[in-house]
Formats: sequence, structure tokens, C-alpha cells
Amino acid sequence: MITVFCIGNGNSRKSINIDDIKKHGTVIGCNAIYRDFTPDIVVGLDSRIGHEIYRSGYAHKHTCYLGY
Repeated sequence: MITVFCIGNGNSRKSINIDDIKKHGTVIGCNAIYRDFTPDIVVGLDSRIGHEIYRSGYAHKHTCYLGY
């Protein structure tokens, strides 16, 4: 079995220790989470955040799925 955690970028994630979760499975993060944490995969479906992730250089070094 594969364990995957999907973490959003809202205020509710601030109370979650994502480093602890990463020890137990794959972490998929949404949108601007990349600013504070490096999940295994970043998904950004909004064109504005997709452009930001790409222009920051993050997408060149990490697995990202960006929609436009």
C-alpha cells in the first residue's frame, strides 16, 4: 500500500508538522506551499501560481504539475 498526503496551502496547515508526515508517505502540496516547505510533488492549477512556481526556478529542480 502507498500512503499519500495531500496538503493545501490554507492557514489550517500551519499547525501540521509536514516534516513528520513526510516520514510516513509521499506529500503532495498545493500552490504556494513551496514557499515554506518542499513537498515531494507540487500541484498548481491556477495560472498565476503556476507562473510564479515556474519563474521562481522551483519547477526546474522539483516535481511539479502545473495547469494553465
